[in-house]
Amino acid sequence: MAIAVTVLSEPPQAELLIDDLPAGTTRVWVYRVGVSRERRVRGDDQQQVVGDTVRVLDYDMPIGRPISYRVRCWAANGADLGSIGPSGSYT
Repeated sequence: MAIAVTVLSEPPQAELLIDDLPAGTTRVWVYRVGVSRERRVRGDDQQQVVGDTVRVLDYDMPIGRPISYRVRCWAANGADLGSIGPSGSYT
């Protein structure tokens, strides 16, 4: 399971490509992890899982602060399929 992050400068945002999701994943929660807090990425659970991959855009990525991401995977019946990450650190 991997989280590939591409940081875009205009507008400031991060594109996350999350692949090798556990079998049966239909929904993900993506967390942005900063120095002293963790926040869910807006719209994460609305993204469509295709096969074992999902693409999520983080429009609220803080500028000039190091962050990483982690992902929680969910099945259609609400079963928790585990977590992925954390990713590397990005600024």
